[in-house]
Amino acid sequence: MLLLLVLVTAAGRSDCDRDDETCKWDQADQPAATAAAAAATASQLTSGSGTKHLDLVTFGEAMLTYKPAPPATCNDTPLTTGASLVVQAVGGAELNTAVAASLVGKKAAWASVLPAGPLGKIVIDAAAAAGLELAAPYVRFEANGATVGTVHVVDDGAGPRPHYQRSHSAFGRMLNVSTFDWGALLRPAKWLHVTGITPPLGAGPLAAWQMAMRAAGPAGALVSLDLNWRPALGPFDALWALVLPELRHVTLLILSEADLVRLGCTEPQHVHTCMPWLAASPRSRPLL
Repeated sequence: MLLLLVLVTAAGRSDCDRDDETCKWDQADQPAATAAAAAATASQLTSGSGTKHLDLVTFGEAMLTYKPAPPATCNDTPLTTGASLVVQAVGGAELNTAVAASLVGKKAAWASVLPAGPLGKIVIDAAAAAGLELAAPYVRFEANGATVGTVHVVDDGAGPRPHYQRSHSAFGRMLNVSTFDWGALLRPAKWLHVTGITPPLGAGPLAAWQMAMRAAGPAGALVSLDLNWRPALGPFDALWALVLPELRHVTLLILSEADLVRLGCTEPQHVHTCMPWLAASPRSRPLL
C-alpha cells in the first residue's frame, strides 16, 4: 500500500529554499511534518508490531552548517580585517527527522557514518542536547582522515545561497552495500525514513540506500521516503529514475507541490490520473 503525502508550501517559497539545511531543529517544519505523517499512519499500519521498540530509524548524512551571524550579535565584537562571525549548527534532513520524532515522544534512531574524533563529537553532542542518542550499531565511525560534510551559506551576489562540501565526508567515503546489517537494524523498528538526498551522493550511499529500503519489508518495517530534491545534487529526472524502481518498497511517499508539477501533475487532486505508477496500485491513495 503506497500513501502519497503532498507538502503544501507557503506562497512564494522557491526550490532554492530546499537547498538550505540551516533551519533550527525547533523550527524544522519539513522534518516535523515528516515525523507527524509517519506517526499518523503508524497506528493503522503497524498494528502487529508489538515487539518493535523503535518507532523510527532514519538514514542519511549529517552536515555542519555555517551561516552569517545575525547583525545584532556582531556590533560589539572586534574582528580582524576580512573576518566575519558565523553561526555553526548541525543539520541534515534525516537527522532532523529523527530529532523531531524524538521531541514529540517517539523512540528514534539515526543510521549514518561519522568521522571519529572531535568533528563527529559535534554531531553526537548536538543530537544528545536535543534528546537523541547516537550510538553503535546505528552509527559507524571512520578513523582515516574523513570529515563531516559542510554547507556554507554565502551571498554570491544573487542573495544567500548554500554551498556544499561533501567530497571527503565519512558518509561518502565509507558507505557501501555491506556497511550496515540492515536486517538487524530494522527488525526493532516500525518505520525506516530515507530521502532523495542520499542516492545522488555517490555509488556507496546509493547502494546503502537501496539495501536499506529492500531490507525493510523482510524486517517488518515500513518505509517513508521524502523525495526532497536538491537541485545542487543533480537533475530532478536523474533522481526520479533512481527512486521509481524502489517505490515497491515504500509505504509513505512525500512530495512537494513543485515535485508533482515536475512529474506532470498540475492538479494534485487528480494524482491517480497523471501518475500511472501510482494508479497501478489499486490500494494507493494520496494524503493531501
